[in-house]
Amino acid sequence: MSEVMLSLEKVHYDLGGVHGLKEKSKTYIRLLETLQRLPSNIYEFAIKNILFVDASSKTIPLNQLKALKKKYVIILEKNISNFGIAHEIAHAKLNHKAFWESSLEQEDEADKLAESWGFKHE
Repeated sequence: MSEVMLSLEKVHYDLGGVHGLKEKSKTYIRLLETLQRLPSNIYEFAIKNILFVDASSKTIPLNQLKALKKKYVIILEKNISNFGIAHEIAHAKLNHKAFWESSLEQEDEADKLAESWGFKHE
């Protein structure tokens, strides 16, 4: 039985905003589309646990992490692909260390998990 795909409007509502990212930007739309395609349990995990931040933001809003009870931050570069977003969500789901502490093994694990969700490595 296949899951019902959420509308982009529903994903936007559930997400509740992205620090520093304009809602009409290509990156924001790509984020919504990526979240929309995730398995429902991963979607719920991402909405509940991840604060998405635009890379051009000057600061990461740590007060929002606490207020929104978010455990992870994903910094979205301007041209990040759907696979790239899914890959970063996979790192969070796998509870990997910060990017400066990651290993090739962790990168492979995140790639495989993102691929298992239907995203193709570009």
